[in-house]
Amino acid sequence: MTVEALKVAIAELSQNERHSLAAWLIELEFDEWDKQMVKDFSPGARGMELADRVKRDIAADKASPFEEGMAEARQGGINRNPLQLRGRSRLLRREPAG
Repeated sequence: MTVEALKVAIAELSQNERHSLAAWLIELEFDEWDKQMVKDFSPGARGMELADRVKRDIAADKASPFEEGMAEARQGGINRNPLQLRGRSRLLRREPAG
């Protein structure tokens, strides 16, 4: 079945059926997200490196509370989307005063 055929079939559903379908699709997406998170944070996976680095930074007192990082971002201290900072933990590290 093509996407166009699906669109036509969905348009013919009642409002309750569309809501039910939408809820099912959202649940399907959440299930896929959960599976990806488990995969990313399994031992040896790419997410574990980040988690380990964050734990080391926290243990070494190089981290600041999330709220402080968000406040800095709101005040213009961070000009890029944090998701685009790949590999950097500027929001987590305390910079020496200077």
